[in-house]
Amino acid sequence: MTESPKKTAFETPAELLTHLIGLVAAKLTSDKILILFDIETGTLVAANDTARMQLGLDLDNAIQPTFAEMVGAGQADAFWATLVAGEDCGWSGMIEGALGLSVCGTAHALACGEGDPASHVLIQVMPEPDAAPTATGSGETSAASVAMKSAIGTILFDNDGNIVEMNERAMTALEDYGEELVGRNHDKLWPKEMCESEGYFEFWDKLRQGRLVEGRHKHVTAVESEVWLQSVFVPIKDDTGHVVQVLQCLMDVTEGAFSAEKAVEQSAAAWDNMAMCEFDGDGHVTAMNELMATMLGFEVDDAIGMHDHEFCEKSFARGVVYSEAWEKLRDGKTQKLHVRHRTRDRQTLWMSSLLVPICDKAGKLQKVFKFAEDVTNEREEYITSRTTLSASDEMVARAEFDAKGTAINANKRFRQVFGFDQDDIVGKTLQDFFAGAMTNDKNYSSLWNKLHKGEVVQKTDEMQTAGGETRFVQASYCPLFTPNGNFWKMVLFFVDVTETMVRQIKLDARMRAVNRTQMMVEYDTDGTIIEVNDKFIEAIGFSEQELVGQKIDTLYSTDTKESEQNRKMWDRLRGNESVMGEFRHRNKTDGDMWLQGAYSPILDAKRNVSSIILFASDVTKQKLSALETLYKLDALNELQSVIEFDTSGNVLKANEPCLRMYGYSLQEIVGQHHSMFCTPDYAQTEDYRSLWPSLANGNPFKGRVHRIGRFNRDVHLYANYFPVRNVDGEVVKIIKCAFEISSLVDLEEKISLRSAEINEKFESGKGLSAKIKQAASGLLEASHSARESALQNKGKVEHTADTLKQVSGIVSELTETVEVVSEIAAQTNLLAFNAAIEAARAGEHGIGFSIVADEVRKLAERNGEAARGIGRHIEKATSHIATSEASVETIRKDLLVQADAQEQNGDALTKIIEECDVQASDMDTAVALVGELQSTVTD
Repeated sequence: MTESPKKTAFETPAELLTHLIGLVAAKLTSDKILILFDIETGTLVAANDTARMQLGLDLDNAIQPTFAEMVGAGQADAFWATLVAGEDCGWSGMIEGALGLSVCGTAHALACGEGDPASHVLIQVMPEPDAAPTATGSGETSAASVAMKSAIGTILFDNDGNIVEMNERAMTALEDYGEELVGRNHDKLWPKEMCESEGYFEFWDKLRQGRLVEGRHKHVTAVESEVWLQSVFVPIKDDTGHVVQVLQCLMDVTEGAFSAEKAVEQSAAAWDNMAMCEFDGDGHVTAMNELMATMLGFEVDDAIGMHDHEFCEKSFARGVVYSEAWEKLRDGKTQKLHVRHRTRDRQTLWMSSLLVPICDKAGKLQKVFKFAEDVTNEREEYITSRTTLSASDEMVARAEFDAKGTAINANKRFRQVFGFDQDDIVGKTLQDFFAGAMTNDKNYSSLWNKLHKGEVVQKTDEMQTAGGETRFVQASYCPLFTPNGNFWKMVLFFVDVTETMVRQIKLDARMRAVNRTQMMVEYDTDGTIIEVNDKFIEAIGFSEQELVGQKIDTLYSTDTKESEQNRKMWDRLRGNESVMGEFRHRNKTDGDMWLQGAYSPILDAKRNVSSIILFASDVTKQKLSALETLYKLDALNELQSVIEFDTSGNVLKANEPCLRMYGYSLQEIVGQHHSMFCTPDYAQTEDYRSLWPSLANGNPFKGRVHRIGRFNRDVHLYANYFPVRNVDGEVVKIIKCAFEISSLVDLEEKISLRSAEINEKFESGKGLSAKIKQAASGLLEASHSARESALQNKGKVEHTADTLKQVSGIVSELTETVEVVSEIAAQTNLLAFNAAIEAARAGEHGIGFSIVADEVRKLAERNGEAARGIGRHIEKATSHIATSEASVETIRKDLLVQADAQEQNGDALTKIIEECDVQASDMDTAVALVGELQSTVTD
């Protein structure tokens, strides 16, 4: 005897036993002896009432017997080792109790309990018929011997496994009442699959080697039924030590094994699949399974200790029915109630509950088990049905017709649907209300034939109103008969489903439209193609005959990774889960085809997945375009500097071009602030201090910036700081994309220097142009004076000749001025040529400067042409003056003609002056263009 361990949280041994085997199993085995041992110590820890009564067990005693003491030391060790190893075992014999009591019968033991390994050993003892608890004493040996002979069957085999003889107990177990099995081989006793296994040959090898074999095996009886026998096979040797026979000692454990396992399975099944809870005698919850707790909206721990009435509707809990139910439970009477409950979140819950009382021997209520079923839907449907029936005349159209189909009467709803008065309806036949297929006499007669046979016909019919409008009705045609079985009349009930049918027709049209625009494929659950539409056939390139009956794998890529993804996707689909996304297929030319859509399971009437349907669009072009865009972005990322910051300006990451540009490694800059790339002076400015708050508020920034790389190297950039937002619109980081323009900045400085030089040359040209204009103005005045003198006084010809000499000198000076202007034009053209060369070196950044240089070159050409024009005019004026000096007499004679010539010279000089003004304006324009070029390059 040893002290019983206190290892559980159960208050009584009975609670422990009930918990392990379940309430249902405890009730089913209440007439059998159940005893429970701790698997660690082998000590008795619990027993049912039958065991306590027949074996005299006192579980309140701190000292309890062990497994070996109750089973018997001779065989207890072998049985215990088998049970600890996780195997069941059975035997026949004596179970010793307390107070000198014992029971002889068949025992079946198994390891059980929560967790792995098991925590307890359960023994079920089935006493032999007419065997009562026996007090051990002087007659113990004979009683045990008789019990053993009646309980243990024996079969004797020869060395080849042939049956030599078998006792009555064995024949009874194997249903061999006429000794048909004697002479047959052992392999006729075991199932065929067992005899053909390698273990069977090993089994007989052990026996022929003289080794004892024991265990529980399935046997086939003489009438082909199955039984389980607990057996010990004992080899029998001759004087030489050779095995000549094998004795099988057996016990039929079929009933014990199956009943115990069935009881445990039933109890576990009930606890796992039925909403259950346990109350004490006062109605407080002591245990509750997850199904019940979930139904009531409670956690199990929160529900423990609450009273049953707290879950019920208050008005019912205070009522007579509830109090009477508990009074009857206290009397030991099972109660079945249909009660409205309130869940924890105050939702209505209707329960159909079975309350089972458990009383002690004195009849006092100890606990109550509650089995419940959620019947909220059924109850609400019942309430709805009653409400519907009471309001049927308002909602359901009803009319009565006699045996010939003539209308007798109709309710208000019927008249409203068809627009008839009661007087208009009476006398009309049922066929008068039909439209469509039921106007056919054959269909109409078929309906009445079914009604006269007593069939209730339910279908959707097309009818017409008094105004000729079509109405769709969901109708029930119910025939009524007289007590003697004659047809009495037919009652028509219907609901106007016109809107629903119109919607269905529209839905069918939409589905046809979808079928025309979307690809559709239907698969069996194993991936076999059942149906495809024309859109899919057109896209995939296969014919319908080539696709139907094929597996979906033939349309998928053979890539191993994608194959595994597809396998997982189909597992999800078979589990009634839809899958949306882009799916890669192979067309008939083995090219990629990307489909965007959804695989959706189709359920049958039992809510099982019967097929899979795919609706999709061909997005191959978009997919390939997106991939191309991605590759382009990757290429662009290789060309430009990209760096990411948090909203405070700390570096998160940077690409390789950025690291090369600044001369740092990624580890050196991650976590550092952006100011490490700025000059110290700029980092202290107000502009920089406001930059990062502005970016964090979502304001982008772009422009030219000056930064500092490793070893204080100047880095000039054109940068774009762009805030990145999350789905809520909050800025989460800043991305800067930049191009280095340090070489462009150097080019700008060179252009600025050259532009200054060009401006100086233009200023010099403007001075020469002013001198030309001044000289031309003086010549113009002289020409006007000569003409006036010639007209007023011909006698002053000599004075005119002197004046012409002066004019000749001025013209000579003008010639020199024109040569200077020509030289300026040539120099300007050369400068424009040099500027064009510099613009070409600057690439796309010098395009503006190239335009200015071209304008300057055009201006120089115009200045050259103007100078050449002035030269031609000067040559012409010089010719006239020479002619005047050589032929003064001729001039005198034709003074008027010369006056006209002087006028022409005046016009020419005026044109020279205008040309000088144009040249000065063009030079001002060129200076402005050069200034604009400087400003553009600087910006």
